[in-house]
Amino acid sequence: MSNRRNLPELSTPPSWFYQDTFLPTDRLFDNIFSKAFPEFSKTFGIDAITKAAYPKVNILETDSEITFIADVAGLTKDEVQISIKDNEDNTKALTISGKKDVEKKDDGVKYLLRELKHSYFERSFVINNFAEYNFDGVTAKHENGVLTLSIPKVEVKKTENKIKYIKVD
Repeated sequence: MSNRRNLPELSTPPSWFYQDTFLPTDRLFDNIFSKAFPEFSKTFGIDAITKAAYPKVNILETDSEITFIADVAGLTKDEVQISIKDNEDNTKALTISGKKDVEKKDDGVKYLLRELKHSYFERSFVINNFAEYNFDGVTAKHENGVLTLSIPKVEVKKTENKIKYIKVD
């Protein structure tokens, strides 16, 4: 009894159709790497070795907040998740993740090339000095494929230099 599944035959694209000659090798490498290090892509993003971590992020700091700007092109706001987790080592982890489902059943359609697929990413950032930030005031906005997440800093109240004298008995 064979363990092969009945897979549909793929048609060979016409000779004029562009083909990436390295695609089979890339897929083989990705498959081996993901099996050897299953948590790597979850931690560092999709294609972290070949294309750097995803999503690409800029982190900005001002006197009043820290801002994460992430490129999440192709995802809707409902396909992006943000979480902040308390870690055991007295840090917090900010995680941006996303899931894209593009699988559609197209009757009567023969694909010549199919690269769009289900995708998932997860990228985390450790915040060491979390006491400086107000995590209850976090805001996030998704606009034109750009996610902007802002964490306001805790306001430090300035105290007057009062002198209090204590009477000695």
